[in-house]
Amino acid sequence: MNDSTPRPRLVLRAVLVAVSAAALAACQSSDEPGPAAHASPPATSAAPAPSPTAREPVRLGVTVPTTNGTQGRARVTVLAYRQPLRPRPGRGAPQRAGHVYAGLDVRVCVDRTASVERLVWTQWKLVYSGGPATSPVASAGQDWFSVQVYPAARYVRAGQCVRDWIPFEVPKDKRPQRVEFTPQNDSGQPVDGGPGWAL
Repeated sequence: MNDSTPRPRLVLRAVLVAVSAAALAACQSSDEPGPAAHASPPATSAAPAPSPTAREPVRLGVTVPTTNGTQGRARVTVLAYRQPLRPRPGRGAPQRAGHVYAGLDVRVCVDRTASVERLVWTQWKLVYSGGPATSPVASAGQDWFSVQVYPAARYVRAGQCVRDWIPFEVPKDKRPQRVEFTPQNDSGQPVDGGPGWAL
């Protein structure tokens, strides 16, 4: 008669096989990659507000520092714009049909540490909407107008301020949007980036 009771050695072997299979399954499951982590997008900072450009016009009466060549430093102000700038009767001011005279009341102060500055009319211009800019008149007599006319070209010493009117001949039925001052380099050539005033 056969004994159906399992021998202890066989029972121990079965237990070891079961434990080994469970450990192997656990190792294989731990090696499998888990779900990929979603990277959060980098935080974006708000774009800085654009700084005003040198050509952005300021209001009348505001003084703006500027340069003229490598040694020239000055403070420029447009105090007023007058249209029409009426000439004195019988003083030789030519009159052109459809045009009137206009004037800019300007003040320029040269810094104390700067060199002597040569200032000319051609550094100024009137700018119209959708139209070409207007330069000052080519020349004007000192007695043409009831106001003191700025010389067409003058030298200003360091620490000195000058204030006079610059005459223009402009279309009678138009008004400029702004006035611009154009600095010069050491060779007397115009340089971009000068100040402007809204009219």
